[in-house]
Amino acid sequence: MKYKIMTAAAVVFSAGLLAGILAVCWFEYGSPLIISLTGVGACLFLPICSFLHELGHALFGLFSKMRAEVNISSAFTCFSPSFCKIVPHTDRGVRGRYLATACGGLAVNLLLIAFGLCALAVPEIPTFLAAVLPASFYIFAVNIAPAAGNNKTDGEVICGLIRFDDSARVAVNVLTIQSKILAGTPISDIDEKLFFDLPQLPEDDIEFIILTDLRRRYFEARGDLALAAKYAERFESLKEYLPDCYTEKP
Repeated sequence: MKYKIMTAAAVVFSAGLLAGILAVCWFEYGSPLIISLTGVGACLFLPICSFLHELGHALFGLFSKMRAEVNISSAFTCFSPSFCKIVPHTDRGVRGRYLATACGGLAVNLLLIAFGLCALAVPEIPTFLAAVLPASFYIFAVNIAPAAGNNKTDGEVICGLIRFDDSARVAVNVLTIQSKILAGTPISDIDEKLFFDLPQLPEDDIEFIILTDLRRRYFEARGDLALAAKYAERFESLKEYLPDCYTEKP
């Protein structure tokens, strides 16, 4: 409910921004054509801005050695927080690298917001380019707002990593395990504490669901088929809560 209220507030504020920009353009240009094109451009920029948000995650992930796999269908989502799958390249400093990657999308939105404000304030920049401002603010708002259910927003992930709450602790361990597997370490040789020395999370928490499948794979590799079957059954019952980019095993 809180997320819906904040989203509705972002829609209203963004619409107000657009109305203000159109008014400024009218006083500056006095051209119905420019006003119309500015309004249409602002609307068309909304899905593009959402995609640029995801590219921000990918770019920051590139520099922090965390590959952000962008799901194209969710990348153009305009009415809910976007989602990308994080794939670690190293198990060193996972928490900091994950934090940097999570900040990437919001950083791109802030840059676009700053550009839009400059277009309004700097005479040398055409005022109609401020059309990027409403969509940029809106995408920033829906991705930083808290309480989006099991599909966590960037804001929730960032705050969780800073506080290092229970979900963040599990996420860091999950990424550490995945990085070791990608580096060639057999899952059966990974320290069991990484799988089990963790707080309990709600069953619809994405990190808990991924951890459940990793536990299944761990016991399967160690030859404990009874425990592997137990975790496999539990994972199957929880798969419905996973975003589309996790349709395959983590």
